[in-house]
Amino acid sequence: MTTLSAQSALVPTANRNLGLGFTGNLGNIDAYISAVNRLPMLTHDQEISLAKRLQENNDLAAAQELVLSHLRLVVSIARGYLGYGLPHADLIQEGNIGLM
Repeated sequence: MTTLSAQSALVPTANRNLGLGFTGNLGNIDAYISAVNRLPMLTHDQEISLAKRLQENNDLAAAQELVLSHLRLVVSIARGYLGYGLPHADLIQEGNIGLM
């Protein structure tokens, strides 16, 4: 079982590799979306397996993989709400919080 250490929890996001294949500053929304679009999509069986690992073993690595695999969905849904007066980055950020 993988757990998040207290030290890694204190490291700013810009300095941690979150599995996005982009280790630089994720402050640029286009770079973030590009990195998210490179993430692999999970199959149904993979999702079920990861969810079971998370539920039964409290496996944080499984939780991270589930969340990362759904970031593309968050970006897609956020895109649908453009034009309502909120910046794209804010919509994505709120979606990411909801996902977690």
